[in-house]
Amino acid sequence: SVTTEAIEIANAFLPFALAHVGVAALDTTLHSLLDIVGLERYSTMLKGVHSICKFFGVAYISLFESAQLWMIGLWHVAMCALFVVINLVIVVYQQWLNQYWHGLLFSFALADFRAVKAFTISSLSLSVRYMIEYCGWEALFIFAAMQGPAEIAVWGLLGSAWDVVGDIANALAGAAKVRVAQLLGSQSTMAARYSAHKTFFLALLLAGVMSLSTYLCRESIPGWLTQDIALKKMLFSLVPLVCVGLFVLPFGTMAWAILCAQGRTALATGMSFLGVLGVTLPLSALFTWLNVNLEGLLSAVIAGHATSGALNFFFTVISDWDKIATTVWKRAQKSRKNKNKGPDEYPSSSSESSSAGNMGNVPNNKDNATSSSLPEIA
Repeated sequence: SVTTEAIEIANAFLPFALAHVGVAALDTTLHSLLDIVGLERYSTMLKGVHSICKFFGVAYISLFESAQLWMIGLWHVAMCALFVVINLVIVVYQQWLNQYWHGLLFSFALADFRAVKAFTISSLSLSVRYMIEYCGWEALFIFAAMQGPAEIAVWGLLGSAWDVVGDIANALAGAAKVRVAQLLGSQSTMAARYSAHKTFFLALLLAGVMSLSTYLCRESIPGWLTQDIALKKMLFSLVPLVCVGLFVLPFGTMAWAILCAQGRTALATGMSFLGVLGVTLPLSALFTWLNVNLEGLLSAVIAGHATSGALNFFFTVISDWDKIATTVWKRAQKSRKNKNKGPDEYPSSSSESSSAGNMGNVPNNKDNATSSSLPEIA
């Protein structure tokens, strides 16, 4: 039967999927470290080459009629492992991380309670948000399954396209988050607020471009995702709603990033929690009960993102930037003082401290602080 065949395919693919998770964790950790120390251009270039190799490898495997899913999984694992080795060889040869190897390889970080506490506090709220949104999306497969097997396939294809858009929005939001956090850490209140407002404008431009591009390519996009005629028709009927979602997603992601840059990650995560569990899932259950099909599920997702994005934007607009800048600056100064005391004296909270590209000329506050003299953000 179809179900038995699907189970066999999944069982054959599972070992490679688990292996890829393990190797990808090492790869992501190394790239994150490179981003932090200022080698983000090299990191991005290598990840781009990695992605291109994976794409053409999968395309080549798909040309064979005897191709199976586990072969694609094997290719992903092999490419990920190969590029981890290549990355390590280049980094060691260039001596980019010489000052970090001792701490990475010859220290037991879990024994440093303050460092573990700082890491846990700063990462827990961030990870909770991603877990909520990921689990919320996966839970929608249950509602799609209630509508039929074709709906499950279409929802999976739609999720792949949605992830691409989310990655683009997260890239812009990540750069904005670092920039605003740096300016707040230097007490450049006016500049931080200006950068935040400017990134909202850029988010609107990005949303408009993606939404318009999707609408103009609405007849071609279903064919890029599947060759099944029935699935194509179902995807085509969802394109108008997808265009609306593409206009909402980048703006909401940017609002979340700015709140995180202010150090209000718990508030931003709470709004994401409200959007998924308070709006998306209840509406999905209601629309499924009313037999609204996938249009109802997609509308519920858009409504959830719009709700959390609007609330995050509201809290950003009413922010007391002077108070936030003072709090972030004091935290940064405390971090710098504690660093001089030794490895056991880490602060209780931290935020990202990596470089981001200049987002344009911004007005400085009365202290005339500039991004070139920014203190390290704790």
